[in-house]
Amino acid sequence: MDQYPPEMQERIRSLPGQVPLQRVGTESEVSAAICFLLSPAAAFISGSCLRVDGAVPNVKPSRPLWNTRRTPHSTASRWPDTEVFR
Repeated sequence: MDQYPPEMQERIRSLPGQVPLQRVGTESEVSAAICFLLSPAAAFISGSCLRVDGAVPNVKPSRPLWNTRRTPHSTASRWPDTEVFR
């Protein structure tokens, strides 16, 4: 993070709150997808897009993300408090 300008550091720190998994991906997660696509296990895959994005495109920007982080003893629901989920 030291290599980024202060305004970019702030932006990077805000990213987990915009991702449904509430964190950014790691280098090992991206490299695992790359290794899979390069392996014989992916030999029959063609014309597909493997997204390694923490489910970001699956969330509508107008809807708030629910809290997916839970403590071991948490009983709080992760769903928003709306009529639909009661």
